[in-house]
Amino acid sequence: MKRKLILNLLACALLAPALACAHPQSATSGFLDGLSHPFLGLDHLLAMLMVGVFAVQLGGRAIWIVPATFVAATFVGGMLGAAGIAIPLLEPLVAASVLLLGLMVMQPARLDAYWAAGLAAIFALFHGIAHTAEAGADANLISQFVGFMFATASLHLLGILAAWPLRHRLGMLRMVAAPIAIGGACLLIARLG
Repeated sequence: MKRKLILNLLACALLAPALACAHPQSATSGFLDGLSHPFLGLDHLLAMLMVGVFAVQLGGRAIWIVPATFVAATFVGGMLGAAGIAIPLLEPLVAASVLLLGLMVMQPARLDAYWAAGLAAIFALFHGIAHTAEAGADANLISQFVGFMFATASLHLLGILAAWPLRHRLGMLRMVAAPIAIGGACLLIARLG
């Protein structure tokens, strides 16, 4: 009971900054915009939670390597976006990352931590570039990215904490991933349509 209360309080604390942001669609506030962005976009929210779940499913050093790689690659993607690098079909690729993360958790085969981190890095590049593309011309990108990376790491941690009690029940983790994969498929269809 006490453990569940602590997890719920942690979840509330992680979500509070997004709820406190008065102008979540404005790209001029810097840190708060970056902090709120992953919580306000369903694709970002689901993908970042699933990175934590995926890391728990893999176990061992993947629990830290996969999320840390995602956060670092998000920063690289953001800098690429700030440099004017554009990727065709970026929004469908971001949605596809949700679908693929859900499907990877649903699979019984386990990847090596470094292969999983490589896949997470590819997904993170898309998310980072998308975040920069959605920022306004007058945005403070450094401040915004600090907030974005903090929120990303927080969502990974939340995914890890949510999946941790199920780490020895991989069937349950796969059941949790199924609706996420379906949600990712719906997002992908909507963005391709």
